[in-house]
Formats: sequence, structure tokens, C-alpha cells
Amino acid sequence: MDIVKQLEQKRDEHMTGLFWLALHIAFIFAIPAVAAAFTGKKLNVYFGISWAQFALLFVSFVLSWAIMAQQYNKKTKAMKVIDEQIKQAREKISKTNPDSLYLTDPQP
Repeated sequence: MDIVKQLEQKRDEHMTGLFWLALHIAFIFAIPAVAAAFTGKKLNVYFGISWAQFALLFVSFVLSWAIMAQQYNKKTKAMKVIDEQIKQAREKISKTNPDSLYLTDPQP
């Protein structure tokens, strides 16, 4: 039973990490957007064009989404591994101790 508790704790730690991931995502979007807006405005003035700021904002937006998708996939894979380990541990416990039905997932 200790293994199940450890794995559930590990899962909970990853859930807490989701808050920090949300904050991280905010920075993933904010920092490139601010840099692109500032740089684009300077390029617009320097070269006398009107589209540099828009182009840099678009590129920063696309790159931010690519980084965010990578971060999401990383967290999802980690959660799937932990959930599978919990499932296997519960199955092992229920086989060795049939009286511990409360540890298994409820059947609909």
C-alpha cells in the first residue's frame, strides 16, 4: 500500500506543478510579445516601414504556442506514466489482498 501512496503523492506534486506551468506559460507569451513589440516599433521607425512590429508579434506568438505545446506534452506524458504505475500497483495489491477492494477503481 505504501507504493500507491507514494505514487499518488507523486501525481499530486505534478498537479501542483500545473500552477507553476500556468505561470510559466504566461511568461512564455509575455516576454516574447514585449520584446517583439519594442523591437518592431524600433524597426518601424528605423526603416520607415509599418509592418515590422506586426510581423515580429506574429512570429513571437507562433513560437510561444510551439513552446507551450512542448511543455504540455511533457507534463501529459509524465502524468500518464504515473497513472499507469498507480494502476499497476493497485492491481498488484488487489491480487495479493482481495479484501482491499477499496484500492481498486470502481466498476460502473
